[in-house]
Parts: sequence; C-alpha cells; structure tokens
Amino acid sequence: MYLKHFGIAKKPFEQLPDPAFLFLSEKHQTALANIAFAIEIQDSFVVVTGEIGSGKTTLLHKFLNENLADAAVAYVTRTRLSDTELLQSILVEFGENPFGKGKVELATMLKRYIEERHGEGRRVVIVIDEAQNLTPEVLEELRLVTCVSPGTTRLVNVVLAGQPQFNRIIDSPELVQLKQRCRLRYHLKALTEEETRQYIEHRITVAGGSFSTLFDPDLVPLIYQHCRGIPRLINMLCDTALILACVANSKAVSAHSIGQAVTELGWTDLENQTPNTVDGGGSLYSNPQGKSAVLIDIESGSDYHLKDSVCIIGRAKNCSLQIKHPALSRYHMLIKNMGHEWILSDMRSLNGVFVNGRRIRTAKLQHNDCIAIGVHNFLFQVLSPDEPANDRSTDGQPETRTDTQPVDGSIEL
Repeated sequence: MYLKHFGIAKKPFEQLPDPAFLFLSEKHQTALANIAFAIEIQDSFVVVTGEIGSGKTTLLHKFLNENLADAAVAYVTRTRLSDTELLQSILVEFGENPFGKGKVELATMLKRYIEERHGEGRRVVIVIDEAQNLTPEVLEELRLVTCVSPGTTRLVNVVLAGQPQFNRIIDSPELVQLKQRCRLRYHLKALTEEETRQYIEHRITVAGGSFSTLFDPDLVPLIYQHCRGIPRLINMLCDTALILACVANSKAVSAHSIGQAVTELGWTDLENQTPNTVDGGGSLYSNPQGKSAVLIDIESGSDYHLKDSVCIIGRAKNCSLQIKHPALSRYHMLIKNMGHEWILSDMRSLNGVFVNGRRIRTAKLQHNDCIAIGVHNFLFQVLSPDEPANDRSTDGQPETRTDTQPVDGSIEL
C-alpha cells in the first residue's frame, strides 16, 4: 500500500462511508439540519436526494452516530422489497423476530413495539437508504406505519434518502398522502470546484498528510472536470492517482498521474464524465490501439508524437508536452486516445482552446484539424501503425515542414 510511501496514516480516499472523513460542505450541513429539524418537530417524513456518490450514506451514518443516542433506530439499506418484506426488515433492525408471520401480524407487532418505546419515553426512527427502489405500494405501507400515533403525538420519524428519481416517485398521483407528509425535502447538489479542493484537502488532512505536498493545487480543475463534484468519483480518481504515483516512485500526484488514472478507470466521455470501458487492451502507458498521432507546429514544422493514451499540454513541467508561454495555463488541454477516436478537452484554461477557429470545451479530433492554444498553432495528424512521422499525407492541406526532429516535450516560445 502507498501509506508509507506518502507518509500518511490512513487511505484518504477510501470508499467506505466513514463519518470521520465526512466533509461538511454548506450543502451537507443543510441536509443534516433538515433531518435534525424534522426529528425535533416530530415530522413524519424527511427526504434527502442526491446523485450516486454524493455522500448521502456517509451523511446518514454521521446523523445516526451523533443525534439518536436515546432513540430506537431501524436502518434499512436493502430496499428491493415487498411491503411484507419491508415490515420484516424494520422489525429485524429493532431486534424482533418477524419471520413466519403474515402481514397483519407484522403490522400489529410493529405497532406494539412503537407503543412500548413511546411508553419508555423513546422515539422511534426509521432510516431508509436507497429509497428510490421502493415501489409506491411499499411506500404507502410505510406511510401507514407512521399513523401509529395516539392523539396529536407522532411516534415515528422516517428518513428517506435516495437518488434524484425518488422525487418523481413521491410526486406520483398514487402517493398524494405521502407527499403531503414530506414537508422537508432537500436535494444534495454536487460540490463546486472550490468545494472539491476543500474536500480533497480535508480528507488528506484527516489521513495525516498535507494537501500541498501530495497534490498540486492546479490539478483541482482537472479533477473537477472528470468528477463533476461527486465525492465518490473524486475518491476513485484521487486514490487511483495516488497508487499510480506510488508505482512511478513519485512523491506527489501529477497531471500525468491523473491522466493515467482516468485511463485506468475507463472514464472516456470527457463531456459528460460518464464512466465507460475503453475499447481494446494495451498497456496503461501506451496507445491501446497501436495507433499514434502527432501535433505539428505549423510555424516551425516541429512535431510532437502523442504516444501515450492521455497527453496533457500546458506550462507545467510535468505535462506530456510543456509549452513555456504565459498565454497558456499550467494544464491547458488534454488529448486522449479512445480506441478509434481522439478527444481533445479544454482543462478550464484561461485563454481557451480553438479547433479550426472555433473555441471548444470538448471535441473529437479529425485528421488535419488545426488546434490553436495561446499564440501556438498545431496541425493534428493521425498515423497508421508503424507509419513513419516523415511519411504522412496532409490530404490536400498546405505542406508542412517535417524535416525537423521531434521535440523533447518542451517548447520555448
């Protein structure tokens, strides 16, 4: 493991929902406040939704660990259930034996349990994660459970956490009564770019490390571009980058480490940041299809071979191609080979990336496309396997000098 290599006590980007690593952004604090307020005012239901990996489960663990010491709590995570199975799951969490009984018996058993806890002065809280899997029939059964209330006193609080589509389920016509009881509904949005930086720094600090030592702060826009502010994706990318940096015997994560991690994870759609599988095999450090491409400096005729599956161009020393000019950002653009396609992505640069005169965020490159960054203009050309660099066709484009040697990865302007 890389702990000793980087001098840290714990893995900072472990996927397990550890409340010790919870980064309380303003959004997470608001979600916690909504849950706590619903319990305090004895609302029957409180709903928290968020994208996959946004931190809902970790948030629930923190709430359970810190706020419900005096309550009887059922925490249900397996939610592909019938109404009878839901009642059984809740009773099991309360320490009861519900098996071998019919639905009416289960409902009676749960009602009796709730009333007994009320007699002891204790509240009953049912927390359900992955609630988007519950059918309307099961949710209606859950609503009936909250009706066990003598007079005006509500004895049961239900916390429902699910993916965004859960809101559509609650809003469906057959759940009007449930919707009326869900006064507090909060959607946990993704982190901003600045919150992404704070999140990474927080987790590294909790793990006993230093953010500025392990990660170049200028890498945050690149990480944010690939992860969209989703904590689970940030964990996956940063943990993989740390492993690759350790394998390379580097003491810090570089832009190259991030690019390699993206390839290792199979994240190929830079526009949507949707994980996919890269078509084809091959080494992590080489073109997976055996093809390569070149960037030809239109002014000087120098060319740079894009040998890696991920190449990063910018002013930073650890870029695949370093161009020392103040008009470029430290990490300006990324070119990635995706089997039969080459994808160019602007890495949130200051002055932008232009392909054939049009500013782009992400684009599929074609043979002989012209790429402009700062004051530098490149001709992009794809080479067939084993095709020598000085034997390529420009397909009718103006002839470009090819008599110079490939650059060494650094261009002085």
